[in-house]
Amino acid sequence: MFDVIIENGRIVDGTGNTWFYADIGISNGKIEKIGQLAGFSASERINAKGLVVSPGFIDMHCHVEAPIFLNPREDGRICQGITTEIVGNCGLSVAPAVPEKIDLLKIQTREYIEFIKSFTEQVNIMTKSFFVVVPYSPAILQTNKSLSAVSGFLNKSEKSAKTKKTENFEEDRTQLLERTDVVIQGLTRIGVRAVPLGTEELVELYYKLFNPGDTDKPINISEITGS
Repeated sequence: MFDVIIENGRIVDGTGNTWFYADIGISNGKIEKIGQLAGFSASERINAKGLVVSPGFIDMHCHVEAPIFLNPREDGRICQGITTEIVGNCGLSVAPAVPEKIDLLKIQTREYIEFIKSFTEQVNIMTKSFFVVVPYSPAILQTNKSLSAVSGFLNKSEKSAKTKKTENFEEDRTQLLERTDVVIQGLTRIGVRAVPLGTEELVELYYKLFNPGDTDKPINISEITGS
């Protein structure tokens, strides 16, 4: 029995090998087994369908030494998959601090925290909007053409190509929605309100991006889409 099983994920192991589908069994905070673990029990199961499972990323250039006092959890970086950070770049760092500088470091940290608090209260920076595009590429399954031909010949009740196309679309749509939900949850955890855009909102957004001169004019969706 495992503590946690991460199943149905696309594993990129960081060795340069091609990605592969497998489950990961974790016990006592360590990976114990990688493979098909459908027959194993676990205290918690995480469905990673449509997601990539990989080792934590290393951020080679960051300045988290001071901001970490504001947010010790560093949710924003964790949501990006970053688990290790290299600090002290640009010839500037608040850590490690030598004993004679610790008192000064505490004073500067308090001043920095107060500056951030006052800045966010006085300046309207928390109502800015930005857009996040969630990419998705359907998995390409390679099959033996001759085997497929024989199978198609023997199976008289094979579904039509149109039906298959519809099923594939719905599967891709479901996986994309699941991925979008994960992104929304991650943004919500760090205090960012996320709202998925509908079809008309997307049409309006892209129309204004490519037609900046028409931003003040009302947009007729039917004229743009031709429907």
